[in-house]
Amino acid sequence: MGRIGQPSSGAAAGAPGGAERRRQRRVDLRFPLSFAEVAAQPHPNLHGVTLDVSRVGVRFRSDRFVTPRSFVALEMILPGGGTYAARARAVWAREGREDGHWEIGAELLRSGGDADAALAETLQLHER
Repeated sequence: MGRIGQPSSGAAAGAPGGAERRRQRRVDLRFPLSFAEVAAQPHPNLHGVTLDVSRVGVRFRSDRFVTPRSFVALEMILPGGGTYAARARAVWAREGREDGHWEIGAELLRSGGDADAALAETLQLHER
């Protein structure tokens, strides 16, 4: 399995004993998202699905590679009908298990008021 960049925290980063070191707990949630790399030239909207989400980050699958340290505009379709749009920075990317997909870890950078509230409510409703 190919890796580009390295997960920077938690068990995925190889923390001793698999200890979780993230600032915010991730919630396992699967819902669609669309994203586009932010650059001088327009990029097409790409699609994926979240694997886990927190208030500060998201891990998602896509059939397209995202360059670590690149900025993306993303929109998540939240369960229950809302959306969450934000800027994010790709932190790492790794090739999926022999299926041609990529897993991307991204830090959420900016959204705003109602979007943040909708994401917080979704996470609270789905925490276990």
